[in-house]
Amino acid sequence: MENIILLFVCLFLGFLFQKIPQFPKNSHHILNQYVIHISIPALALYYIPKIELSVALLYPLGVAWIGFLLSFLFFYTLGNYFKWSKKLTGCLILTAGLGNTSFVGFPLIEAMFGEKGLKTAIIVDQPSSFVVVATLGILVATLFSSSTTSVKAIASKVFYFPPFIFFMLALLCALIRFDFPPMLQHVFFRLGNTVTPIALVAVGLQL
Repeated sequence: MENIILLFVCLFLGFLFQKIPQFPKNSHHILNQYVIHISIPALALYYIPKIELSVALLYPLGVAWIGFLLSFLFFYTLGNYFKWSKKLTGCLILTAGLGNTSFVGFPLIEAMFGEKGLKTAIIVDQPSSFVVVATLGILVATLFSSSTTSVKAIASKVFYFPPFIFFMLALLCALIRFDFPPMLQHVFFRLGNTVTPIALVAVGLQL
């Protein structure tokens, strides 16, 4: 229950901070960057080395890919049938097939399933949702609009995204069964715990 209360308190604080002149209008950008560069990488480094790799992880790894492909098939078929514009069809595919699995997803998962749920949430987010956004998402946005994006640009978005870099490092640790010393684990845990309040305040600032 306290996690649910924290969720709404942080959202309300973010909304309240919009009304305070001392908070710059771009405060949410700063908080977003903190979550991306600090909180989420810390979560990966704390939880992923502790995960036992198994076939059971294939579903959380594939769920975002499955969801996006189903969204594409559904709205592409409807778009052709009803003669919708390419931009409308592309917009529906993207909004139905993608989700904010880190900034909104992590706090909700922690609130409903506790700390253990974050292990699965990280698997769903980094190699699944984020890679779908940065590859298939950008590809659909490009095909259904007048913009152009190179394969190199898409690849750079994936491989240079800080949470993805640290996810791969943490996954390597899990593969070789290496975990960090307890002192570092404690640091990662404390930094990772900031993802919920800071992400939700950032969301509240944008409401």
